[in-house]
Amino acid sequence: MSNLESIYETMNIKNKGLATVNTLLLSERCYATYALGNWSLLPSFRRLVARLKEILGDSIYLYTPTPTGDQGHLHLTLLQHQSFKTAPLVAPEVAERVALSVKNLLEINPRAYWIQYRGLVWTSSGLALCGYPQDSKDYAAILQLRKSIEVTLAVEGFPYDIPYNNDIVHSTLFRWKKQPSKEMLEQLEAERLRWSECVFGDLHINSWIVGRGSWRQLDYERYDYYKVPLYSFIAHRGNLSGPSHSEENTPDVLDRRDEEGIIVECDVWYKRGELWLGHDMPQYKITLGWLAASQRRLIHAKDGVTFEYLLRENGKRALGLHIFYHTNEDYALTNKGIVIDCPNAPILEGSLCMMPEMTNPPYCSSEREKLFFLCSDRKDGYSSHFGN
Repeated sequence: MSNLESIYETMNIKNKGLATVNTLLLSERCYATYALGNWSLLPSFRRLVARLKEILGDSIYLYTPTPTGDQGHLHLTLLQHQSFKTAPLVAPEVAERVALSVKNLLEINPRAYWIQYRGLVWTSSGLALCGYPQDSKDYAAILQLRKSIEVTLAVEGFPYDIPYNNDIVHSTLFRWKKQPSKEMLEQLEAERLRWSECVFGDLHINSWIVGRGSWRQLDYERYDYYKVPLYSFIAHRGNLSGPSHSEENTPDVLDRRDEEGIIVECDVWYKRGELWLGHDMPQYKITLGWLAASQRRLIHAKDGVTFEYLLRENGKRALGLHIFYHTNEDYALTNKGIVIDCPNAPILEGSLCMMPEMTNPPYCSSEREKLFFLCSDRKDGYSSHFGN
């Protein structure tokens, strides 16, 4: 059992059957850092919502990415700086300085996060979706980022009040509006167990928002001080400092990048029953096992035959490969649903910007804010390949 799974299980034991109704839910505010989307949810989420409505009716405030009525906005909170209880005591000018300090910290390492949601967890006020970062290093990075915010506020002498030990990556699914019956809670626990291994979809965090938030995080209830764009770097063929034809696409370099926690784009061929790495032609023999050994590889199938083979084997063997193929299109789509913006194509929200150094004229800074992944020969591509 992973560390997060263990934490969620402890929460389920602690909170099962609890049903705290917050009568101030519509009026209270806190100061926090949070993310609102890009969401990529599966039909299982829609079925879950329909089932909850059937069981619980109007007893809950439900959270969705497109809230209507009295629903809340599905979101992920990185950290509350001042809790709902202490926020009213913080002077507005102090809150603004705190927000600026947090913004400056977040900009030091603008790392994007890909969170998968699987299963449900009891909270004291309802149910939440269990979140799991796609990369094992991301969980540690999130915990470190939370700690860094707390330390920064303490060092700079700002008021802060971390309401609980935030070691989870969950998103609230609903909060109680009315006190449920014992029978309703028992039925809900049975449903939680039924959905315990169900995958509901992903959240691609390409920006943190520092603001004055509400329990429901609706647009008209929040005040967003700052939006900090984030991105996830992909080393094109394993390059970090420009093209290196003698090293790119070599297994040694790609393994080294994996050890460094860096995602790589690599070119793969399937020829004569064997797999090879190489851009213009097959050069370095590999195996399917080697290719699947790391989840930090974006695999560029170099022709249709290779694309077909990789998709087929990935499906049959449940390897989790991330694959794409393209010719001369403006946009391509990976098998995990990520849109790739090819050079000179406008950047789409939450997409993968491929080789921005090949775009002429350069992308403007507002385009940069849309991307989630950036694939480049240079690790400094985020700052050097975009104009004003």
